[in-house]
Amino acid sequence: IVVAHLDSGVDTQHPALLNSNEQYAVFETKGQPVTPTGPYRDGDNHGTKKAGTLDARLVDGGPVIGMAPDVELIDATIVGHGDSITRILAGMNWALEKGARVLNLSVGFPGYRESFEALIKIVRKQHLLPVVAIGNDGPHRTRSPGNSPTVRSGGATDSDDKVATFSSSSEPGDKAVGPMLCAPGVKVLSAKPGGGYRESDGSSMATPHVAGLAALLFGAKPDATIDEVEQAIVRSCSNPAGEDTVRIGAGIPDGIGA
Repeated sequence: IVVAHLDSGVDTQHPALLNSNEQYAVFETKGQPVTPTGPYRDGDNHGTKKAGTLDARLVDGGPVIGMAPDVELIDATIVGHGDSITRILAGMNWALEKGARVLNLSVGFPGYRESFEALIKIVRKQHLLPVVAIGNDGPHRTRSPGNSPTVRSGGATDSDDKVATFSSSSEPGDKAVGPMLCAPGVKVLSAKPGGGYRESDGSSMATPHVAGLAALLFGAKPDATIDEVEQAIVRSCSNPAGEDTVRIGAGIPDGIGA
């Protein structure tokens, strides 16, 4: 199963990620591809953490951190040193060209931007399931494109299954929506650039848990549609801590139940 990870890059020399990112691309702020010089790297430490949660392999003496270590992770650098919607568009187009089934995107612009709607519809029509972080701005504030009703947006919960105070959520009646569901996003242990492991917080850390689960479901049923996988994840959700549904959405997925 091909999973597209669009972020700040990945430290492909990390032992847990070695050879896991065999296809990668770098896009500059105007959306033009550039050729990486030397080994592919993480521009600001963000991408490696997310990639670790998605597909890190087990290393002798290391922790088990990867949701779906057998996926084919393809990676595009689309943030860092000047973020732009054009770079995101270029990365999404590249993911479609590579035949990805799941798109992991932990990038967002404050507020609701209707211009993303047409783009997300195109992505879904091409059988690519978008899983996007809702943001870390707290209640009543969300980020695009995670707040689009056509994406599977992820908020963050802690080890007690409670929604993290920083996890974003919309207000009822807004055009912006989300989160659709939540996943672990507090003190998540993952890979860090240069080797080793580090705990991190954020809806960015919750999102690859959901994307990894989607990849596992596609692996179990390769002929499933993105709607079927999406619905299976949502049906498996529960709200064990009795959190406000505005904050937690459908709840926290149960991988076995999905």
